Amino acid sequence: MGVCATDAYLLFQDICQLTNWEPPYWLVGVKEVPRTFGLELLENILVSSHSTFTDQKEFTFLLKERVCPLVIKLFSPSIKHSRGGPKPSSSSDSNLFSVCVRLLRIVHCLLKNYHTELVTECEIFLSIIVKFLDADKPFWQRTVALEVLHQVCSEPALLSNFCKSYDLQDQSSKVFHEIMGAMGGFLQSLFTGNTPASQNGVASPIHLGQQPPDSIIFSLGNTTIMLSALPSMRSTFKPLLLSALEK
Repeated sequence: MGVCATDAYLLFQDICQLTNWEPPYWLVGVKEVPRTFGLELLENILVSSHSTFTDQKEFTFLLKERVCPLVIKLFSPSIKHSRGGPKPSSSSDSNLFSVCVRLLRIVHCLLKNYHTELVTECEIFLSIIVKFLDADKPFWQRTVALEVLHQVCSEPALLSNFCKSYDLQDQSSKVFHEIMGAMGGFLQSLFTGNTPASQNGVASPIHLGQQPPDSIIFSLGNTTIMLSALPSMRSTFKPLLLSALEK
């Protein structure tokens, strides 16, 4: 690598170190950075420097050996967090949300732009997202995972790649099958009323009496769900929680 590429390599490696709350190798005098800030830096670099990470093997190595282990490690508290467990303090719950949303944005970037280089790692990431849809997870966590899956499922070529890489391979997880099952289970929980009324600002299923014009009502037992019938709303969908951090 040239001098500039070497500096970029060392800088990116140190951002991973600092985000993991470990001392940097190259940056002199920098002891720590807020974890959320480090994750935002990583996301911005991964989004804007796609060719660098795919064309240069040294940077592909950083993806595999620095970024992916960091993301998997930081996901651990979110995976363990459930509604049935001990109730976290408001500050810890807020920190969990901030970190989780930024991690999922990075994961979406990796799934979309680097799935060819990270076949095994993307299989792990998809399995983690599916776990986020479990019924015992907080509703905000299930919602933000659903937003990531919506973005993934809106790209047929990406879904086809996942199906070929995992479901059609004998030794791989049936990722596409698991995604469909998890999304179906989430929707079923809405129809059967097994979703909490409202958590962290996420709206609950809408009942009769709140129906605006141009909407469709589905009812099952005592549960009623309203779906918008406006094509313009479907075409301009924007993930609410994943984009909540945008300035």
